[in-house]
Amino acid sequence: MRIARHALTALTLGALALGLGACSGDDAGTDDDATSTAAADGLEGSIPTSGWWCRMIKEDSVAVATDGRQAEAREVLRQNDESGHLCEVVLPVEEDSTETETVMAFQIQADAEDAAEQIRSEMAGRDDAEPGPDYLGESYVVPGAAYAIVPCGAPVGSPDEGQQVPYVLSVTTTTEAGKELTDALTEPLRRSLIELDQSVKCSPKAAHEEVVGDDAGATTAP
Repeated sequence: MRIARHALTALTLGALALGLGACSGDDAGTDDDATSTAAADGLEGSIPTSGWWCRMIKEDSVAVATDGRQAEAREVLRQNDESGHLCEVVLPVEEDSTETETVMAFQIQADAEDAAEQIRSEMAGRDDAEPGPDYLGESYVVPGAAYAIVPCGAPVGSPDEGQQVPYVLSVTTTTEAGKELTDALTEPLRRSLIELDQSVKCSPKAAHEEVVGDDAGATTAP
């Protein structure tokens, strides 16, 4: 599965940032203060009151990924700008410590051809990599992680308006417990793709198109 190549230049993601703050029509909640600092215990980030972590991840999935330590976990918004979106779930490194480590990460990268190629290379070298759902475009699932590579339109008014560029969506975990929830990790990608589609129009089906040559030298056009 490969995305058909498109001309790539810089684009703005104002529409993306707005889209991620809008309701997707699903049951994912919103938290205006979900990334504020929790001063009471000194830990970075906060616990979302909606029960949805990073607005896209179910609370029970976080419970599995943290091996039952969700009461100690916090979410932290690392990035939400023209280049993409990154939200992490963190845990204290040790008991009574204010230092944290990332155990889950939800990320969207825009105009991300290099990131897409890196994922393809890594997945090609893994025996446990499997294709993800077709509705996620070019997608891969491995123990504890899910990736989607989808062509989406550049925002209105950007230099690339009218073109599609690759977006990379991913949910990854860093704990052994995360392997137990691999199948659930495609759901945050599905919900985020719905919001992306509302703002920048995405084409998951186009991600399956590829220019290939057969033995006779013929090609199948994207």
